Amino acid sequence: MLRGFGLGCVAQLVEQRSPKPRVGGSNPSALVDKDRMSTIIPQKKKQSFFREVINELKKVTWTSKEELLMSTKAVIIATFVFGLMIYLCDLFIRGTVTGIGTLVRMIFG
Repeated sequence: MLRGFGLGCVAQLVEQRSPKPRVGGSNPSALVDKDRMSTIIPQKKKQSFFREVINELKKVTWTSKEELLMSTKAVIIATFVFGLMIYLCDLFIRGTVTGIGTLVRMIFG
């Protein structure tokens, strides 16, 4: 039925291959002592990581003590100012809602 479309002989076109044998010549990683490499590679990675961290920390521009104190003062003052503003808004809203409640009780009894 499918022969007219060239699909009847698909199984004949598949090539049969056996898997390659594991020989050291064609696979360089087969020659490496894996137990020895498992201790060397992580140590080299650690050394490389810490060397890069030190290099990056040398590039950082640190703030001066005066600038740090000024920024800290600004944050503390801003925190108190915003806290006071929220408190005052809360008092206003509470007073408004209480006043509306009192007015409703006066009108409707």
